Amino acid sequence: MERKFCGACAGPLESRRIDDHERLVCTRCGEVHYQNPLPVASVLVPGPGPVRSLLVVKRKFEPHRGSWCLPIGFAELSENIEQAALRELKEEAGIDARITGLLDASSYMSPMYGDVLIVTFEAAKVGGTERPGDDALEARYAPLDDLPDLPFEPQRRAVAAYIRLHHDEWIIKGSMDAFLAGTRRGNVFASGMASDLLLDVLKDDAERAVREWVADIMTHASTRHYHTWDSEELAERGRFVLERFADWLKGTLPADSLHSHFVELGANRRAEGYQLHEVISSFLLLKKHLWALFVERGYQGRVLDTYRILELDKRVAFFFDYAVYHAALGFESAARG
Repeated sequence: MERKFCGACAGPLESRRIDDHERLVCTRCGEVHYQNPLPVASVLVPGPGPVRSLLVVKRKFEPHRGSWCLPIGFAELSENIEQAALRELKEEAGIDARITGLLDASSYMSPMYGDVLIVTFEAAKVGGTERPGDDALEARYAPLDDLPDLPFEPQRRAVAAYIRLHHDEWIIKGSMDAFLAGTRRGNVFASGMASDLLLDVLKDDAERAVREWVADIMTHASTRHYHTWDSEELAERGRFVLERFADWLKGTLPADSLHSHFVELGANRRAEGYQLHEVISSFLLLKKHLWALFVERGYQGRVLDTYRILELDKRVAFFFDYAVYHAALGFESAARG
């Protein structure tokens, strides 16, 4: 409701253009009555358990009575905006919390209160029991992927900011969970990990790694026997190893099949007259070029990129260690006759 009389002298107010804004000015004493947005505190609290959820309350009063929203309310005099958020959380949902970050600060035109400034914080529960307070009909945790429609647009922006903020963290956690689950199943490097995204590198650029490996292996001092071979035949052998690696990463190549592939490869190299150290060096050179390709394509400077590269390092190392070991077994078995 717009003021009509001056709070200083009770004189009538009129609208005047001052500083490029319409201001209410007292026609008697000249007092300018500035109108500012009302500060509103809002708080987003993640729920417990493996299913990602957010604390929501059903509004008991207008505006938007009966709608679900994040705990929200006006800041009081003598409290800062963080204190207001935690107080409203306690009053509306019954829990104590600590502020962990700022998600959004946005203007909003309320149908009842006019221009308000809604500041939404993320907070972590530290105590209390979830229950509706005086301003709420219900309080519950709603799954993040099935949230009710939030009537306040700044709260919707805050939820979107929360998802963006934690996106990489959730991917890393999910990948670690896949790693631990794979460990329990005896398959340490099962699919479903963050570095699976780099499989596209194998699909798009594996040929580049193969060609660089061929150029290296045909000139490297540790692989002299390869210097006389046809480059296309060597490239085909490099493709064979990378195809096995891709199938293993995708979980389509069982461990026993992987074992037999490389035992046979080692035996064949022995029959072709290679030295064991040359066979081992050929694997290590291929690993080097593959790894360089992954780093070049997969690292853009984000924390998630760093994690993906480190995770993939473990998977590449495991695969090539496994391949070298079984190729050596096959080579030695052939040598014994």
